[in-house]
Amino acid sequence: MHKSTGTVSKTFRFDARLANALEKSARRAEMTETALVTVILRDRLSIDPLFPAFREITMSEGTFQSILSGSDSKLLIQAAPTTGRKNAQLVRELFDSYDIPLTFEDYVTVLLGRHSHWFYIEGSYSSTHQFLTLRHSFGAAWSNFAKAYLTGVSEVLSKDKVNIESSEQYVRIAWLRAG
Repeated sequence: MHKSTGTVSKTFRFDARLANALEKSARRAEMTETALVTVILRDRLSIDPLFPAFREITMSEGTFQSILSGSDSKLLIQAAPTTGRKNAQLVRELFDSYDIPLTFEDYVTVLLGRHSHWFYIEGSYSSTHQFLTLRHSFGAAWSNFAKAYLTGVSEVLSKDKVNIESSEQYVRIAWLRAG
């Protein structure tokens, strides 16, 4: 293992088909193989603290929409903030046990967007952009549930006040800076 400023070299052996697939994927992503592996591993390791507590359930979009339309949306929305607070607290405790800081922005973009596929994320949270638009195709019931759920999550994880609005195809989060 050779150490240099900020990086460490390691050698791994891959099955020949996996190595070929890695090369093709890196080319399609217009990245080096090292950069692609780094991105994939960083992404995987960011979600590792959650694996002991959550099992993934996947279903088709049509099945999910039929569950939403067949449910009492008022009851779902009433329960959403409490569920959001409980989930955020659990996730924060899991991340803390790995000494990984967890922000509201990370919870929304990494956990709900990238890993759970709740939304397609537009925008970013930075010093110049203080909003995210979370697009989806599940309709108003999902937007209303997500808005209420995210309100609960923000109470646990956000340092700043947030304004959350929704429409049939998106939920928008805007950070309200104190000062």
